[in-house]
Amino acid sequence: MLTVEAVTDQRRLGPHREEWGRLADAAPEAEVFETPAWITAWLDAYWRERPIMFLFVRDGADLVGMVPLLDDESGRIGCRRSFVTPVNPHVRRCGLLHDGRAAEVLGAAMAHLAGVRRGVRIRLRCCDAASSVAGAVDGCGGRTLVRERGSSPIIRIDGDWDAYLAGRSGHLRHELARKARRLERDWGVEWSTATGPGLDDVLAVECASWKHSAGTSMCSEPGACDFYTRLAADCAAAGSLRLEMLYLDGRPAAHLFGVVHRGVYYAVKTSYDEAFRAWSPGVVLFRRVIERAFGEGLATFDFLGDEAPWKVRLANDERRHVEACVFADDAYRCRWGATLECRVKPFARTHLPGAVALRRRLKDRAAR
Repeated sequence: MLTVEAVTDQRRLGPHREEWGRLADAAPEAEVFETPAWITAWLDAYWRERPIMFLFVRDGADLVGMVPLLDDESGRIGCRRSFVTPVNPHVRRCGLLHDGRAAEVLGAAMAHLAGVRRGVRIRLRCCDAASSVAGAVDGCGGRTLVRERGSSPIIRIDGDWDAYLAGRSGHLRHELARKARRLERDWGVEWSTATGPGLDDVLAVECASWKHSAGTSMCSEPGACDFYTRLAADCAAAGSLRLEMLYLDGRPAAHLFGVVHRGVYYAVKTSYDEAFRAWSPGVVLFRRVIERAFGEGLATFDFLGDEAPWKVRLANDERRHVEACVFADDAYRCRWGATLECRVKPFARTHLPGAVALRRRLKDRAAR
């Protein structure tokens, strides 16, 4: 019989870090987003001193599962009275860790949470649609609600670089070669791959990028600099950090903050100096890094980030994502909420605009 130990205080996660790390290294389908280094850095940057519900599931003395959840009773990031996985633009996917018994670990977690809060639900905000965790959710019958969350482009590394490139379009091969030649013709090009945690040149590129004015750079987004600094230090200590830099005439022009974990290259954060936009330094940098990933014998290159046409053209596969909710009793309330948001309200806005405007005016008047 599986037992559950709940940790609700972030300061009490320290003693569990070692066995949590071992499970993350051994668990099938585990990703970097579920490792102690990643999640604790994320908590410190974006969820400091807020309630958590991390469930450590044991078979006797052995840790066989871990369910990292944020306690969202107020509905701050989703549905009220729910426990949700820590997902945002910096944690692209997050599921539960397990030793191969996904359904049993999920069942033990739900049984524990049902005794904590009435009408409880676990919300996996984004997980791999092909994972055994998603399959375990499907096996819970009518007490679940699963929604598509789009997909992200990836490269399955099978064979060598030349074979992969031959499988891309002739136009793409021509453009990649042309961009690289033009860059080398107009600038003095230098490449660097660092495995240490220094981020000075990375931050210089971030501050000169379009992301800075948009508020999404490491320098402009609240908490981002602390998160990536902490993450870089932890990943460097584990030997998984890859800071890829492109210099033009000695000036940092583009970067890729990469992490290699269990045969997957995660392109975590990337940007380029806006002054070099015409030379496509980011695409040239990605081409070089992907070629090296083939040479290193990795299994997958995961672009992460927002989908972009150039990523889709480079990719040879995709990873589908779902959002999955598991309920202690039934899913009727959540199904009605989904119907209201996805069907009723769009229908009313399209076919009953007068009624929608009247409701808005009455609501504003009541507020005043």
